[in-house]
Amino acid sequence: FSVEFFLYGLHALFKGDFRITSARDEWVFSDMDLLRRVVAPGVRMSLKLHQDHFMAPDEYEDPAALHAAITAHDRSLVISHEGDPVWRNAVLSGTPSLLALRHVLDDGSDEYKVIMLNKRFLNFRVIKVNRECVRGLWAGQQQELVYLRNRNPERGSIQNAKQALRNIINSSCDQPIGYPIYVSPLTTSYAETNEQLKSILGGPVSLAAMKEGLIKQWRRIRRRCGEGCSSGGSVPQDDGGFGHEGVYAMTATTPNTCNIHSSMNTFFFSSYYSV
Repeated sequence: FSVEFFLYGLHALFKGDFRITSARDEWVFSDMDLLRRVVAPGVRMSLKLHQDHFMAPDEYEDPAALHAAITAHDRSLVISHEGDPVWRNAVLSGTPSLLALRHVLDDGSDEYKVIMLNKRFLNFRVIKVNRECVRGLWAGQQQELVYLRNRNPERGSIQNAKQALRNIINSSCDQPIGYPIYVSPLTTSYAETNEQLKSILGGPVSLAAMKEGLIKQWRRIRRRCGEGCSSGGSVPQDDGGFGHEGVYAMTATTPNTCNIHSSMNTFFFSSYYSV
């Protein structure tokens, strides 16, 4: 019995991969709800309690303290494998703390690491850089890589220069020139979040807003034309018929009348004199 074999089995149980090696343990699979609600959470919680034992060996000798610790961990801590959907949902929902057991295979090394993630606020610096400076550095990168064909991964033009922020600017260029981790879309204005300014300017300009405005103006012109095109009394047109096939006609007692024909969103206006 070796430590590597124990860690391998513990990692398998942590992932939920339950395998039995003795026929006497087959009763465990008779109740799958027992595995999901008791055995799997117990294995994962034991990892956290074992980790806490090294920090305070005598803390959990009292059963009441042990029960309180289990209750607190179950309420504020998500213990799961990183490939489990529960882990992803916990990250997206902003869980305060997460714990996982990770199997690392790197250059022949076989290690098991306990990963602990805690949610906290971080401070960032927002820096505004001249656009011509960014374009100049990006152009230098393109010339060096595309035209001069420099294949050296440690090229001098991308090394750190705090005065010009050269490293972070060059790395933010699109691939294959740069290697950005995340580049946000361009932000032009936050004017639409100000209610007072939005009431004066009318909100942001978009294709949907322009289309809605044009449709409203066209319906208004069509309705006013229907009201004023006839010299006598007539019933105003309803906007609900816009965009459908049909023939709309308005008649009056006077000789001069106006017919409005609508077919497939195309309107033809004609006037005639009746005999």
